[in-house]
Amino acid sequence: MEQAAHYCAWQGMCGDLAILVDLSRSSHVPRLRVVNPERGELLFECLAASGRGRSLSTRLWPQTGDQPDSWLTPVGRCRVGERYEGVFGGAYRLDGLDDTNRNVRSRAIVLHSSEEVPERNFSLCPLWCSRGCIVVSRGSFARLDELLAERRDVLLWMYR
Repeated sequence: MEQAAHYCAWQGMCGDLAILVDLSRSSHVPRLRVVNPERGELLFECLAASGRGRSLSTRLWPQTGDQPDSWLTPVGRCRVGERYEGVFGGAYRLDGLDDTNRNVRSRAIVLHSSEEVPERNFSLCPLWCSRGCIVVSRGSFARLDELLAERRDVLLWMYR
């Protein structure tokens, strides 16, 4: 959280809200954290699905990547962009800020919700997987939507 606070201050990004996604954690446990980096405060955390990749091996042993048409989730810092209505309802476009995620916008990697992602997982199995997007439950997206509505230049940081 401290690194996010320093990065936001250095880049002139929103300092009271950041979204951190720990891709090293299994998707069957909460791995998306919404924080206030300035205060070091956790606002809430939730389950989050991510990219499954195009091959069986990436589904069994999750990987990350930014290659076009790979269906993998890239690591790195993003700026949360504009909100739009898409196939899954409301969604936020993302702009990659690091060399490891420069293709995020062109690959249409976004933050959205899906009915396939539950509020709580009662299974040890990983969640439904996306084609690289960060996907949360409908309820978690509604909470994010409320927080993002009044803010610009919010950091979303995906890391392993």
